[in-house]
Amino acid sequence: MIGTVSDTTTIASARGLGKRFGDVTALDDIDFSLQENKIYGLLGRSGAGKTTLMQILTGQEFPTSGAVEVFGQAPHENARVLTDVCYVKESQKYPDDFKVRHALASARHLFYDRLLADYAQHPRTVVLSTHLIDEVSDLIEHVILIDKGRIVLDEDAGALREGAVVVSGLAPLVAAFTSNKTVLHRESLGSHERATVQTTLSDAERDRAVDEGLCSSDRSRSVRPSSRWSATPAATSISAAASSPCSGSPSRSTCRP
Repeated sequence: MIGTVSDTTTIASARGLGKRFGDVTALDDIDFSLQENKIYGLLGRSGAGKTTLMQILTGQEFPTSGAVEVFGQAPHENARVLTDVCYVKESQKYPDDFKVRHALASARHLFYDRLLADYAQHPRTVVLSTHLIDEVSDLIEHVILIDKGRIVLDEDAGALREGAVVVSGLAPLVAAFTSNKTVLHRESLGSHERATVQTTLSDAERDRAVDEGLCSSDRSRSVRPSSRWSATPAATSISAAASSPCSGSPSRSTCRP
């Protein structure tokens, strides 16, 4: 934590954080803290406020209200803080000589492989921002779910996996099945929908899901413990001064979750 901030394990925090763009509220009274040497998943649908939050954390945007601290200080125009912060965006520019195959490999396999290898050697706080839920399930240790500019879930990933299930099928049936449950994430494709629900299903509820076509009779499949989280490669890495330097190169983006 930048050497002098050694009396706490909190790397970054926000209190009453808000951000408005004209009449649009991107972030609404957000509170959270990020601990050292942990991989976070910042989850939420497109437009939920993830990018705005990442930009404020990395000093690229000023908040409208509230306060954010990284290593105990405001990150904006603070070279001492930003020296140990690396922000790798999904829209990161690739080298001019890259081919499509290079970009695809870097955006997926190389990104995560290099990330884990570097994280093992140089532990730090990492935040992966995503609107998907499938590729980085084994990486995320803590989940922060944001919706309409507000944090609706801030929980350890292990505990969350034990208490969440995914149901999929025709949208009206999924909506009815989840109407009295806490929905953590919802995806739609045409007339079908998939929802991640914070609940533990009883045998009767599972049987109902089978009868309504929300899962197969094999209970280990369609209605299943939500054990996987996925993400597109957009990451913030907040590292101590002793860690390896950050690089904007897609294949060295771990300098992240």
